Amino acid sequence: MNSQHYLHVLHQRLRIQANEWFGEQEYFFQQDNASCHTAKVVNQFATFDAVSDKLKDEKGNLTRTMSLFAGLCAGTMEAICVVCPAETIKVKLIHDMNLAKPQYKGMFHGVRTIVRQEGLTGIYKGLGATIVKQGSNQAIRFFTIFNLYSWYRADDPNKTIGIVPTFFFGTIAGAASVFGNTPVDVIKTRLQNIPDLTYDEIFKYILSM
Repeated sequence: MNSQHYLHVLHQRLRIQANEWFGEQEYFFQQDNASCHTAKVVNQFATFDAVSDKLKDEKGNLTRTMSLFAGLCAGTMEAICVVCPAETIKVKLIHDMNLAKPQYKGMFHGVRTIVRQEGLTGIYKGLGATIVKQGSNQAIRFFTIFNLYSWYRADDPNKTIGIVPTFFFGTIAGAASVFGNTPVDVIKTRLQNIPDLTYDEIFKYILSM
């Protein structure tokens, strides 16, 4: 038997086991979350690299301020292209599954129905708040890891960064983004639970927190 057969058998066994543990719906959304996470990572780094290349000076160097801006752009594109539509669709599908008579026959049918009934805005609910959250998150993450790389290389821009430093720098950058982004995430979550607020009311509510 070839490798493809082994992979197929392994996939089927994992699916059966996951269905026993979590149920069919939960397994579907685990796969969806894995695909979404992969798309997010690809989007983040592709955007950061593209923007940072445009922002480098004549010597090919990227300043700290520009690394922060490139990270902000990466988070913004991540929110627009992946996070907001994926989260909105997932919430709508989960809600529909719990109805007595679900109207969606699957993920693709659900997306087509949502877009047909509500337009593209139907999959972009809460886009502004998502951009603020993901933008600030990736700005902090890329700014931190960029500066750690610069510190490690010192005066040698061609110095190779090994696996161990990369692991620790990634851990530090991830922790920094979590701590720095938590207040924004809390505000976003609370605002989402209070519908139909005007911009003035949103500003006053944030100040009162």
